[in-house]
Amino acid sequence: MFRRSSLSFVLGALLSLTSVGAVFADQPVSSAPSGATTLDWPGEDANHEPYWEAFLGNGYDCTKVNEAGDFATADAHDAIVVKGGQLNFIWQPGSAGAYSASPEVSHWFYCDGPKQEVIAPAGSIGGPCADPAYYGVFDNTASNVTVRFRFRWYTSIGRHTVKKEVPAGAIYRTWEHWSKPNTYVRVGYRDPDTMRWVNLATQLTVKGRYPVCEYKRGWDYPSP
Repeated sequence: MFRRSSLSFVLGALLSLTSVGAVFADQPVSSAPSGATTLDWPGEDANHEPYWEAFLGNGYDCTKVNEAGDFATADAHDAIVVKGGQLNFIWQPGSAGAYSASPEVSHWFYCDGPKQEVIAPAGSIGGPCADPAYYGVFDNTASNVTVRFRFRWYTSIGRHTVKKEVPAGAIYRTWEHWSKPNTYVRVGYRDPDTMRWVNLATQLTVKGRYPVCEYKRGWDYPSP
């Protein structure tokens, strides 16, 4: 009777330890950003970037950080994948902050998908100045792709146009141009989806003489 009770106690203790071990193994989770998905480690392939790029899909690009232990990232990413023991923890998106896992982090990946195209051009017209003259301002600071702009004005011999490809984050200001009174000057851009020109600014020209145009001509790259 004593032996059976002792054996039952030992088996119960072993089962209890096994259960506790499983609980700790499944913890994602002493990390500041919550919400990790936990996956069993699928094998050696998962220790390399191509596995997670294929797993996440949609053109993701992953970079491996081969450092063990808790870590922090100052930048947010579309996904962060952490290897801890025989588990992988995935935060999607992966916010900036401190990360840790139990078992201890052995290495981790940060992954980003293709950026969504942002087309947000702005345009304005400077002037009148001088005789009078006007100039166009092509502002592409809010876009993340290159946009084609144009500035149009009229003289006694007809219509004139300046076009410029403006990279994301840049501003271009045309030189000033004399414009025939009572005509329109316009700034526009070409929509890359429809290939049609879209008007951004229009101004009716006037007669007279005005102060000299004082502005920065050409390219400008404001700090983000």
